[in-house]
Amino acid sequence: KTTLTEAAEMVDAFLSRHSIYQVEAEPSSSEEPLIWMLEKVPEPELSVYKALDRLQFDVAGQDCSAVMHSKYWCSGWHADLWYSVRGSINEALRKKKPVNFVFPEVCKDHDAEFIKSWHYAADACPAKDLTCYFLNVSACQRPEDFVESKEQFSLERGIPLEFKSKFEKHEKLAHKPVVRLWDIHNDATGEFYNFLLYSYATRMRYWLRQEVKRRVAKFNLKQPCAVMHVRQNDIALHDNWRRFYYPLKAYIEKGKDALDAMGIHTILLMTDSAEVLDETKEHKEYEWRWMEKHRFRRDRPIKFENQFPSGSPKEETIALLTLYHLASECRLFIGGVSGFGTLAYRYQCLLHTKNIWDCPPVRVLDQHKAYNGSHANPDPRHNASSEHFNKHVVPQADS
Repeated sequence: KTTLTEAAEMVDAFLSRHSIYQVEAEPSSSEEPLIWMLEKVPEPELSVYKALDRLQFDVAGQDCSAVMHSKYWCSGWHADLWYSVRGSINEALRKKKPVNFVFPEVCKDHDAEFIKSWHYAADACPAKDLTCYFLNVSACQRPEDFVESKEQFSLERGIPLEFKSKFEKHEKLAHKPVVRLWDIHNDATGEFYNFLLYSYATRMRYWLRQEVKRRVAKFNLKQPCAVMHVRQNDIALHDNWRRFYYPLKAYIEKGKDALDAMGIHTILLMTDSAEVLDETKEHKEYEWRWMEKHRFRRDRPIKFENQFPSGSPKEETIALLTLYHLASECRLFIGGVSGFGTLAYRYQCLLHTKNIWDCPPVRVLDQHKAYNGSHANPDPRHNASSEHFNKHVVPQADS
């Protein structure tokens, strides 16, 4: 008799090779019938995913030694998955050369324990790579060593000519306004296309689909809601792109017009700082919801891009993906200058409607300028220069 685990593995293997299908329904326990309901994705993603299935499996499988290499960046989630992985997949489609992802010798220069691993998957499975969480994106095994002459990577976000007309003529994408948000570089057609590439690389395995679904249901987020992303702890340490801390009230002030106009009182707070949770007590006019997880406090040593306060990359990754799926249920984004926040916004643009790119309003603070208001709990790094990083001084906010 086939077990649930065996059946799920067979379905995942099929979905890896056939990305043109998405799961509509599946069993959540062994008590349910082992029946999966799949649906073929519509255009224009159908054409993109068909091309990826052919390139990454049919073509790659003919000669794995000829597959190009892209190096794991081992930075933040947005840098790793949006810049590196998405960019490499787009370049593969543009050049019609399949690509696979390879470890650098050391994943993070300042974290010697992440050797031959992607740091987000260091404790997730023996492979320690994307496949711990996500479906395979290649017919070939991950190469053991990165070969510089085979490197294939680009930050290019343009839509390849073979797909361009399908996106530009799509009735649900036409005439949508260009969103003004950090790292949103394209109109709706370009953003939708690039998010599809990110989505291709992050199609979750059965166990993760079920775990994220369970956590989202348990969280029971009340709607209407807004996402408020407040990143603090490590941004003052970013040596060449330094940002300043802003108190929670600055984010509330920035988004108050939209919160009032949309009748929103429930806020999904996404933050890396325990102090920000404390600040919510001063704003009881809103219902604050956040995920219970480990967070840093400012009186403890921190370092740039320390993404695992719990000590478990696997747990932090599941929590991150759960947050993104919760964010997709909200219809307003308030945040600062952050790749993580921008990616949460992209989830809001697609997942709530499924296969339709429909972005909610945004309110964004420019954290490159030092906060010049009052702060009940200031940090000494707020208005200090970044000279000790041997970089230019960050300008003060306009008075």
